[in-house]
Amino acid sequence: PLACVMADIDNFKRINDTFGHAVGDEMIKLTVDVIQDHLQPNDALGRYGGEEFCIVLVGTSEEGARLRAEQIREAFRTRSAAPDSPVEGKPCTASLGVSFIGHGARNPSALVDEADQALYASKTGGRNRVSLWSELDSLEAVES
Repeated sequence: PLACVMADIDNFKRINDTFGHAVGDEMIKLTVDVIQDHLQPNDALGRYGGEEFCIVLVGTSEEGARLRAEQIREAFRTRSAAPDSPVEGKPCTASLGVSFIGHGARNPSALVDEADQALYASKTGGRNRVSLWSELDSLEAVES
């Protein structure tokens, strides 16, 4: 079993504009720390670009991937709301998209693309949420 999670800090430009780029960099580091706290030894994390991250979960079911993505989402909101956070205790959120190898992705690139489409659904659906590629309307997934 193999799952891919794409994660993105919501409204990151606003963080940079309000607090400055140094604080934005600290929020990226906080995001990495939060994600790493939820990884198993064989999992992998990479910065995909800007404030977006790609997480590969090895040996987990789709439901297990959803659960870990929800835990990451909530931990990020909680840690950003702490008084000693880079954004001075103002809660920030993240959106995540999850794909699972058992739903048709034929290679790693397709798996990442599916997770990215699910992330887009989370962003357009209101942010601060987790979406599964397998639950997207097939037409919506094609249009994204």
